[in-house]
Amino acid sequence: MNRYLSWSRLQGFALWVIVSLVIAMMTGVVSPIEPGLSQPRTAQRVVALTSLSADILSRLDRQKLVGVPGGALLENNPRLQGLPTVSAGRAQPNLERIVALKPDLAIGAKNFHEQTAQRLNQLKIPTLLLETRTWEDLEAQTRQLAQIVGANPQALLSQYQQLRRDRPRGFRRWFWPAGNRF
Repeated sequence: MNRYLSWSRLQGFALWVIVSLVIAMMTGVVSPIEPGLSQPRTAQRVVALTSLSADILSRLDRQKLVGVPGGALLENNPRLQGLPTVSAGRAQPNLERIVALKPDLAIGAKNFHEQTAQRLNQLKIPTLLLETRTWEDLEAQTRQLAQIVGANPQALLSQYQQLRRDRPRGFRRWFWPAGNRF
């Protein structure tokens, strides 16, 4: 009986994964760091829906960034001054503002921007949803975003490596006690 339950759960999980992938492909929502992510051309007008993606894109190629989220994390960032905001705080982004910016890509957070991504895809605006949990995720996403905007990520990746080397001893254990997070 126990063997049957575990096999049944495994089959259920496999079915869930397959259905999720099919739905994602049909809606055009791209999950984080898909190795097969194909961008037919370099994105020229990108709206960042998160402060992290806004910061990364501003460091890679500020000219391609046309919209950013509002909030305290970005208001004093000189690289983002003068860019239109598409949201305030933790509120969902304003679709009308995004559409008015005529982006060819919007980048958001997995588990927070799914509804926005689905609406944007219905409006023929491609979206990329990212989830950053580890340094490796951050580095891979930086490479992916650099490829999307046609930039060289090496300087930013070098800064990440320097930060990792310079962080205080025990920082990881004290701040993120579980897993391989930052």
